[in-house]
Amino acid sequence: TISFDDGRQVPFTVSPVHANIILHFQQTPSWTLDQLSSATGLPPDGVRRRMIFWVGSGVCTESQSEGGAVTFTVIEKPSASALRTHSELPADEFEGASAADDEQEGVIKS
Repeated sequence: TISFDDGRQVPFTVSPVHANIILHFQQTPSWTLDQLSSATGLPPDGVRRRMIFWVGSGVCTESQSEGGAVTFTVIEKPSASALRTHSELPADEFEGASAADDEQEGVIKS
């Protein structure tokens, strides 16, 4: 369950790697792709693939600076249309993520 500043609590069923990534936003509301990659130990393309879920779920936004840096920011007060009602990963996401989850076990424990 993710709790927002406006009092909303939204339950999600996700892989440990997805949970690890979104937990970083408790400390800081915005992260660049490179910062998240460094903090999680995942390659940038792995972070971006998993952040697509959080962006699509209305939890974060993705923006790109003129210099090309990608930044993800938590949405604390989304519009009603920004929230998706589906809060679980598709089955194929879990299957593909299991190997990566095993590799990230050490990162998640930290």
